[in-house]
Amino acid sequence: MLPALVFQLLVPCEFMLSLRSTYLYGYNVTEPLINNISSHSYSPLGARGKQVFMIVDTLANADKYTSIHPLFAKAFEYIKSQNLAELEIGKFDVADGLKAIVAEKAGMTEAESIAKFECHNNNIDIQLCIRGHETIGWKPRSTCTSQKGDYNPEKDVVFYNDAPDMYFNLTDNQFAIFFPEDVHAPMIAINDQPVKKLVMKVKI
Repeated sequence: MLPALVFQLLVPCEFMLSLRSTYLYGYNVTEPLINNISSHSYSPLGARGKQVFMIVDTLANADKYTSIHPLFAKAFEYIKSQNLAELEIGKFDVADGLKAIVAEKAGMTEAESIAKFECHNNNIDIQLCIRGHETIGWKPRSTCTSQKGDYNPEKDVVFYNDAPDMYFNLTDNQFAIFFPEDVHAPMIAINDQPVKKLVMKVKI
């Protein structure tokens, strides 16, 4: 059983689901990814015509997700090979199409984070909380109605004026995976302690 929260986009419901096989960004996912789904589950199709999931889980279950994308195995291998507590702050090229961004800073207010309610067209984010506590807001891109400015191709980011549909918390060794359909507002402060986190940028 996975203690994961896996969000399929659109229609809320509560149920138990074991995923046998699906296709995500053209890659066959054959492992069971969804068990013990919490009170938020969404279906069926994302903007690119394939089933899409926003995933929240712990590093102990990381191997369950390596078949989603060819670079996920390398991304999680990199994460597990590091002394995360001592990981240097900065940006690093891990492999072709794979980058690591390490930051440690105080969280933002909810308003500050929502002001940069963002998603990406060409990258998947694996956002790992190394140390601390953060809240993240989320909303499916397909239901956002108010884009803020133009897409920035250099930074691969587009912002929205919409408010999150829901919030969840991350703490030590917990991660969230955001696909292009996942609009997210990270680093909302839970307390006054800094948060150290690692973001893996996975090129689609």
